[in-house]
Amino acid sequence: MSAQVISHPLLGQTTVIAENQVNVTVALFPQDDEETNWEVALWYGLKGMSWNQLDLTRSDDNIPILAADPETSVLIFSNTLRQKSLNEQHICYTIKYRRTGESSWRWVNDDPNPVGDAEIIFQKSPATSQLSSIKGYISNLSADLHVKYHGQHEASDSPVWTLTCPIPASVTSATEPSVQRTTIGFPRDIVQYFALVKRMNFWLVPRHGGSKFELGEDDCQFYTEDAEPKAILVSFLRSDGMNFVMLALSMNGVVTTLTSGENGSITFIGKNKNEEARDGIVICAVGKTVEEGITAAMSHAKRVVRESLNTEPITSGRVTKSLDPNDKKSFHDELVYCTWNSLGPILTSTTLFGTLDDLGKSSIYPSTIIIDDGWQSITPFGSETFPNQHRWSRFEASSASFPEGLANLSLRIRQSYPWIRNIGVWHGIFGYWGGIEPESEIGRKYKLRWVEINNSRRSGMWVVDACDVRRFYDDFYSFLVSCGINAVKLDTQGLLDDLRNAEDRRELIPAYQDAIHASLLSHFEDRVISCMSQYPTNIFSPQILLSFSTHPAKKIAMRNSDDFWPNDPATHAWYIFSLLNFL
Repeated sequence: MSAQVISHPLLGQTTVIAENQVNVTVALFPQDDEETNWEVALWYGLKGMSWNQLDLTRSDDNIPILAADPETSVLIFSNTLRQKSLNEQHICYTIKYRRTGESSWRWVNDDPNPVGDAEIIFQKSPATSQLSSIKGYISNLSADLHVKYHGQHEASDSPVWTLTCPIPASVTSATEPSVQRTTIGFPRDIVQYFALVKRMNFWLVPRHGGSKFELGEDDCQFYTEDAEPKAILVSFLRSDGMNFVMLALSMNGVVTTLTSGENGSITFIGKNKNEEARDGIVICAVGKTVEEGITAAMSHAKRVVRESLNTEPITSGRVTKSLDPNDKKSFHDELVYCTWNSLGPILTSTTLFGTLDDLGKSSIYPSTIIIDDGWQSITPFGSETFPNQHRWSRFEASSASFPEGLANLSLRIRQSYPWIRNIGVWHGIFGYWGGIEPESEIGRKYKLRWVEINNSRRSGMWVVDACDVRRFYDDFYSFLVSCGINAVKLDTQGLLDDLRNAEDRRELIPAYQDAIHASLLSHFEDRVISCMSQYPTNIFSPQILLSFSTHPAKKIAMRNSDDFWPNDPATHAWYIFSLLNFL
C-alpha cells in the first residue's frame, strides 16, 4: 500500500505565507499503479498542542511535476488550510494516505528516510510586524553598542538600523590589529537562520540552523589555530514571518564579522588595523522576505561606503578599445573552457591544443578559453617546513611548457579555432602562489616587500610594494594585450587578507585594490573573473560595492565558490548553492 508523496508547501521545510490561508496540494504516486481510489489527509497543528485532520479532495487538475515519469500514474489532492486564529500563526503538518475502505493510514514520516513535517508561518502584515525599536528583534541588547535608526528603505519600506562598536587602535607599535569582542544580544522569536560564513579568507559558504543560533566550527585546514566561524551576513526567520538581517560591514581598515556565542547569542568581532580608534559597523534590516531584508541592508552599506569616500573610487583609466556588445555577451553568457579541472597545473602547448582539438571534434565550441595555472615562468623554492613553493620570475610564458611564447600561442589558437574570440590567462594577486622571485626580471624591476602570511601553507613571501603596484600591473597587462590576451582570471586575492602585519594590511590592501581595478578595467574592461576574492574588505570595497553605480558597463564577475570536484559529493551542495545564488 505504499506510495510516493510530493507536496506543496514542501514537507521538511518552512514556508512563509503572506495571506491567512494556503492551498495545500499533494501528488500521490501509487507504487503498484493500480486503478484504486485513495484518500489523503493532512494532520496539522501547533507544536506541543493538539492536532487536527484536514481531508484533501481529489483534483483533476493537470499539474506538471518536475522529473516525474510521464508513464507513472499520479493522483492530485488539495484543500485550503486556513489560519483560524492568531494563535495558529506558526503551524506544522504531515501527510497520511490510504486506499479507500481501509481502516489504517500510512504516514509519510513512517518511511525509512522521512523528511519531517512541513512548517507554515502565516506572516503578519508589515504594519503590525515591523517593530519600531530594534529591541523587538534583539533581546539583552548590549549597552556597549550605539544604535541608530535610519528610517525605512525607499523601495521596500524595510526599517534599517546600524549598530556601532568602538574598537581601539592597533597595538604593539601598530603591527598587530586590535580585536574587540562584544556580545550583541539574543535574536528574538527565531524559527531558523541562514548565514554566509567565511571559509579561509577566500570564500563564503552557507550555514543554516533552527531556533538556536549556533554556527558550529570551521573545519578549514589552513587556519588550524582558529576554528571559530565568522559570518558577514546572518538572516533570522522569525515566528511572525519577517526576516531580521544583520550585515557586518568591513571598511576603512576595520574588519567586522559575526559569530554565535553562548546559548545562541550573537557576538560582534571587530579587528582594527589602524593607528587610531575606529568603529565597527553592523547594519540591521527587516524584510518580508530574506531577499528584501538583504537588499535593504546592502543598499545602506553602499550609502555608508559612498559617504566615507573623499574621492571617487579608482575604477577608471585608459581604455584602449571599446567592447562590441556582442563580445560582451559572449564573454559573460556563452561557453567558457578553463584548463584547470581537465589539465591541471601540468600544462603545455601539446596538452592544450590536444584538448582544443578534442573539443572541436566533439562539436563543443567555447567562445572563451582560460589558460589557468601552469603557463607562467616560475622558480621553485622552499624549506623543510614549507616545501614545494614557487615564485614568479618573468611576464613571458614558461619556455619549457610554451616554447613558442605567449604571442605565438595566442595567434595559433585564433587561427586554428576561429570560434574562440576571447583568450584569458590566470595569475595570482601577488603574481604567483609564492609571490615574486627577488632575483628575477620582475624582482629586479619593481620594488619588493617581504610580508608574513597568516596561514599554515606558507610563512611569507616577496610581493610588489605599494608604491610600485600600479606600474607593475599596467606593465604586465600591457604585455598580455600585446600578446593577444584579452581576458584575465585574477586569483588568490584572499592572500591580501592573510597579511599578518597590521602595517602591511594598511598599506598594501588599498594599494592593490586600487591598482588592480584601475588596470584591469583600462586593459580588459569587463572580461575579468575575480577569484578567491570574497574576503570582507574586498566585498565592501568601493571598487566592488559601488562598481555598478560608477561604471555600470564595467562590472567584474566575482566567482562565488571553490573548485567543482565531480568525484567529491561533499562539495556538490555548496557548488549548487553558489550556482543558484549567481542565477
